[in-house]
Amino acid sequence: MMTVLTMSLPVSILIPCFNASPHLADCLYSAVKQDAAEIILLDDASTDDSLAIARSFPEVTIKTHSTNQGVQRCRNELFSLSTQPWIQYLDADDALNEGKIRHQIDLATDADDVLYCDFTIERWLIDTIKIDTWYTGTQPFLRNLARWENLCQTNAFLFRREALELAQWNISPTYEPGHHEHKLCLDLLKAGATFKHTPIIGYTYRRGWHDGQITAQKLAARLQGRAALLGEMEAWLSEDYPGQYDEDIALGRRKLEAAIARA
Repeated sequence: MMTVLTMSLPVSILIPCFNASPHLADCLYSAVKQDAAEIILLDDASTDDSLAIARSFPEVTIKTHSTNQGVQRCRNELFSLSTQPWIQYLDADDALNEGKIRHQIDLATDADDVLYCDFTIERWLIDTIKIDTWYTGTQPFLRNLARWENLCQTNAFLFRREALELAQWNISPTYEPGHHEHKLCLDLLKAGATFKHTPIIGYTYRRGWHDGQITAQKLAARLQGRAALLGEMEAWLSEDYPGQYDEDIALGRRKLEAAIARA
């Protein structure tokens, strides 16, 4: 019987980790199943047993911080450690679906700098879990960003290395908590990167599973960051694409005003 060899994919999976022990093993199993050429985890001074869990996976290269540096600095450092032409960031409490990266690479053309996909959200509500599917390809990427609808989350993306050399993760607290992926995408768009939707359910995003999770806290700061990002986007679009996105930005502003009124 002929043995079929599967080539590893030219991808670096980069995992910033801080106190993610309840879900870290699931995350790492999902990463190993992607057949990526390298998986690098940076433990950002976890105080739980995340580091011990990570060390039980021989396929994973582990780096550590002695003091907590924050997730954006970790992502930038992980990129500097990586070697592959494609980059997949993965939050340590989430999980990639089998074949996510391979499907995206198969759909990539030379013109595509960033690929993004749909995903499943696990919404943790005290002792229950609600599961939804989140579709990100309803409009072209920039139009959705301007409207602030059907937005992507970090794990959705597969980046060409050359694209991430155009912009780093912004470490400003302005975009805390939870808007740094949108800031990165805006910076990449301004630098000329192209985005392509890949119609697959690529991963599971866990939201609200503990009180300290970035997406479950500091609503006022989130709204301030959203306002700053929308203002930056409006200034750029009005200069580079006059008149083309006015309705989209107006819709995004109305949604922001409604969110502020509800807060």
